[in-house]
Amino acid sequence: GYRKALAEANNLINGVVNGKMPSHLLHEAMGTSDFPILLGDNLSSRLLGAYNEAPSTYQTWCYINRNVRDFRTQYLKYLNTGNLLEKVKEGQKGPEIPVPEEGRYYYAVETYEESMKFSWEMLVNDDLNAFQTLPATLGQDAKNTVERFATSLLVDAAGPHASFFKSESGQVNLITNKLNADGLRAGVKAFRAIRKPNGQPMNTTPAILAVAPALEETAKDLLGASNLMFANLNTANNKQIGFTLQNSNRFGGLQLCVLDWLPNIVTAAGPADESWFLLGDPNQGRGAFEIGFLRGIGDQPLVLKKKADAEVMGGVEAAIGDFDSRSFEYKVTHVFGGCQKDWRFAVASNGSGS
Repeated sequence: GYRKALAEANNLINGVVNGKMPSHLLHEAMGTSDFPILLGDNLSSRLLGAYNEAPSTYQTWCYINRNVRDFRTQYLKYLNTGNLLEKVKEGQKGPEIPVPEEGRYYYAVETYEESMKFSWEMLVNDDLNAFQTLPATLGQDAKNTVERFATSLLVDAAGPHASFFKSESGQVNLITNKLNADGLRAGVKAFRAIRKPNGQPMNTTPAILAVAPALEETAKDLLGASNLMFANLNTANNKQIGFTLQNSNRFGGLQLCVLDWLPNIVTAAGPADESWFLLGDPNQGRGAFEIGFLRGIGDQPLVLKKKADAEVMGGVEAAIGDFDSRSFEYKVTHVFGGCQKDWRFAVASNGSGS
C-alpha cells in the first residue's frame, strides 16, 4: 500500500541526505496531473529503465581541488624559474640571475542548484514506485553539470578553445592532423616541442588522449593495436614515392577519455566533431586545467530536504509533508568552478587535415 511506498521513499531520501547516493531535482512544483501516463491506470504497466548516462571524465584530465575555502576569487600563483649555471674562473663571481617572472591563474566557485516539489497524492498514486528512484536518476544532473563545464574549458563553439589552443609565434599547441597513426605522432611531436618560457625543455610527455565521440572507435583502434603503420610519402608526378614503417605501438600507454559533451558545445559547421587532444598528467607540474569545489561539500552535491511541519496528534511526524499543501520539497546544491591554466600541458587538433 501507499504507507509502504512512503516508507521506502523516505528510506531512499535518507540515503541521499546521508551521502550514500547523489540526487538532483526538478525546477517546478508537480501534482498528479503533471504525469497522466505515469500516475494513470498502472495495473498492466511497467516502468522502463532510464537512459544510460555517460561517465564523467574531468577527474582524469583536470586537477581536482576539493578544498576551496570560500566564494572569493582563488589565485593560483607561480614563478617561472630555471637557469643554467655559467662557468667561472678562479676567484670570479658568477653572474646574478634576474628576478623570476611571476604570474597567476584564477577562478571562483559558484553555486548551481535545482529543486523538486511533489505532492503526497503523487506518492499515493505511484504504483510503479517511479518517484522512489527519481532522486538517484536525477542526481546524475549534478555530475553532468560539472562535466559540461569542464569540457567548455577545452572547446568553444568552433572547436578547440581559441583562447587556449593557438598556432602562432610563441605558442604552438594547435595542429590540424586527423586522428590516425601519423596524426598521433605529429601530436606527440608538437607536445614535446613545447618549451618553458625561458626556452628550456619541459621534460613532459602526454598522458591522456581526449577525443570527440565521433573518434571513439578510431582512438580505441589506435591505442589497442599491437603495431602501427607510419607513412613517409611524397607526391611527385601523380605518384606517391617513399616508404612506410611498421613499429610496435608506442601510444598504448595513453589513457583514453571520450568527451561526450563536446557536440553540445561545438556548434560550428565543419570538422569540429573530429577534434582530439593530447593532455599531460594534471597532477604533474602546473597542469592545463583545474576544477575546484567548495570545502565541506567537495565533489558530491549537497542534498537538502525541507522539514515537514505536519504532525499527527501525539507529536509523531505525519508522512504527508507540508501541513498546508501536503507536499514534499527537496533541493540539491553543487558549488564548483575552474579555469584554464598552462597551455604548455596540452595540444589540440581540430581534425581538419589541412
